[in-house]
Amino acid sequence: MALSQEMKDLLNAHLDKARVEAIEAYRAKAEEEKKNQSRIDPQTVSGKEFDQKTMVARAARYLKTSRGDASRALEMAQKAGDHQVLKAMGEATLAGGGALVSGQTAQEVIPSLGNASFIRQAGVSYLTMPDGGLSLPYGATGATATYGAEAANVTESSPTTGLINFTPRRMTVISAVSNEQLADSSGRSDVFIANELGLAMARKETSQLLRGTAGTGPTSLRELSVTQSLNFNSTGTSLAQKTADLTKMMSQVEGGNVEFSNPGWVMSSRTKWALYATLDSNGNKAFPEIAQGQLYGHPIYMTNAVPINLSGTNSEIYFASFGSCVLAETAGLSLDISTEASYWNGSATVSAFNLNQTVYRMILRHDFNARYRGLEVSVLEAVAY
Repeated sequence: MALSQEMKDLLNAHLDKARVEAIEAYRAKAEEEKKNQSRIDPQTVSGKEFDQKTMVARAARYLKTSRGDASRALEMAQKAGDHQVLKAMGEATLAGGGALVSGQTAQEVIPSLGNASFIRQAGVSYLTMPDGGLSLPYGATGATATYGAEAANVTESSPTTGLINFTPRRMTVISAVSNEQLADSSGRSDVFIANELGLAMARKETSQLLRGTAGTGPTSLRELSVTQSLNFNSTGTSLAQKTADLTKMMSQVEGGNVEFSNPGWVMSSRTKWALYATLDSNGNKAFPEIAQGQLYGHPIYMTNAVPINLSGTNSEIYFASFGSCVLAETAGLSLDISTEASYWNGSATVSAFNLNQTVYRMILRHDFNARYRGLEVSVLEAVAY
């Protein structure tokens, strides 16, 4: 039996109302999901907290899985609800399977990658360096004032200036990881990659900035001190000799008319605990504050990058005003990933494809110097304890 026109109109009205209600319900649900998404902590993914260096490894995982397809990598991060990585990749320039992490994200990642580097813990000053380098002016000598009679000639004197030049020095770390390990979805491989990259960079940065030779790498604290002849040999191992040497180091830096900012010590673990074990004539600890990580009120940065095998078994102690030391860095770091690349394993060039590996390469460019050209650094050499 055919429906009357009146019945058809009534049914259409009800259908339209149902459509409107369905659309409104869908919109309301979408809005609620959007609100919930905005409440997610950017440092948390699926209830797990990740630090910034692990975020880099997770971004690399997406790039690896997508075989370098940036759009697909972003889609994968979106589907996984990985908002921290989405933020980083959203700030990045992605091309050819690599990522240039820049801006705020890079400034958070770089320090965390170097969290084992004493130089970053010591309170050095940071500057952002353009790709072409940076020049920092300084006053070499000041004008000279004199007293004299009213009609006497006054000799003119003008202040002189100079430039401290910073040139981007490239530090690279390459790490090859088996694809079977990367297949582990628990996140343990992310932590492994992040730790490997971060520790490798920290070890190299520490050794170079402590006593490395300028050239392809930055200048070092030791080179700066030697330039100003503020390095000298230990006088011995008695308490009186240790005290005289350590106080001389502080006097050299304080007497150099430098900005005395964030002063601190750098030494090996052997030297640190040898000083702690030193006793006075009454059998008391001569340097008890070492137990709190300080010496003469200044923090101790212990690193095994300070050798204990110089000229046999000798070591060194450093004292510096770290606040006037400058670490200049370019605006970002580069992270590249490949399953086809070849790499040097220390003795031969091997193929990642042949070995079923994924190769990660991270590059950081920076330079190091000091505002007072080394007057803020004293080095005690030939330390036998």
